[in-house]
Amino acid sequence: MNIAIVGCGNVGFETARLLADRHALLLVNRSRPADLARFVDENDRVSFAQANAMDPVGVRGAFTAFEKRVGPLDALISTVGAPGVASALDDYARFKEEFRLNVFGNLVPVKIALDHMAARRQGRIVVISSTSGVHTYPGWGAYAPAKWALTNLCRTLRKEAGPHGIAVDVVFPRTIRNQRSKTFVNDVGVEPLQVAREVVTILTAARPCDRFVPRRYALLRVLERVFPQVLDGKAGLRKDRRCRFRAESVHRVLIHEPDASLGLELARRYAATAKALYLAGSDEAVLTTIEKEVAHSSSCTVCLLYTSDAADEEDSVDLGGRRII
Repeated sequence: MNIAIVGCGNVGFETARLLADRHALLLVNRSRPADLARFVDENDRVSFAQANAMDPVGVRGAFTAFEKRVGPLDALISTVGAPGVASALDDYARFKEEFRLNVFGNLVPVKIALDHMAARRQGRIVVISSTSGVHTYPGWGAYAPAKWALTNLCRTLRKEAGPHGIAVDVVFPRTIRNQRSKTFVNDVGVEPLQVAREVVTILTAARPCDRFVPRRYALLRVLERVFPQVLDGKAGLRKDRRCRFRAESVHRVLIHEPDASLGLELARRYAATAKALYLAGSDEAVLTTIEKEVAHSSSCTVCLLYTSDAADEEDSVDLGGRRII
């Protein structure tokens, strides 16, 4: 098989080591550390391209050059991602950076691989997500939503690409023991080699799948959907704290870009219990109409926040001491 691996951190590097003896490999990474350079030099069937995973031009060029040398691309393994402590409530810039890396860092190579595989109606794409894409804990306000988005993107692509002969698989490792990264070193968690072995197994599976590592973590999906309170306790979201959150969460409500029908219905429902309702959008007529409708049926304070397509995306609104983007 001709296989491209984008992201040569822990899982990507270990996967390459398992596959190098039997397959032609293209390793795409934004840097070339010494151990990766030695590995490439020592294996004739392994080539390397230095490119940012979020750069379509660089990734496409690497894939095209690889296919000219060895033939059509059979499989893509995308392992791009990095955890970090960031929240949309506290640090918009860090949230945006983490979300872009964990979602678009995989979407770009996946999209390009699909373009290369579609004409042949054959191929396999394996994407590394995380158990945080199923259940999250406090402090992972950017990483977990990004993995949720990545997971559902891949599941959608599985249904869209399946009829064209392309399989899309998602791997959900728990926290990975990380010794190679310069920015996030972690001494606990599942070994990268264990995740790599699951990836290699998936490459020859008959059907596309979701694979948890360790596999017992598949129970997270059941617990999250059927018994969420079990995980709430582990996350520290006890009953009294949960009730306080629910009580406070409806005091100030922001509805962004409401339309005349759904926006009005949401405004009516929230205005019944909220202290203040913020309507943000670019259509002044719609906002004014909703404001008048709400004023007739509620004593809730309504504030209109006009925006435009040219507005700075870094702008935010101060709602009672919290910065809401």
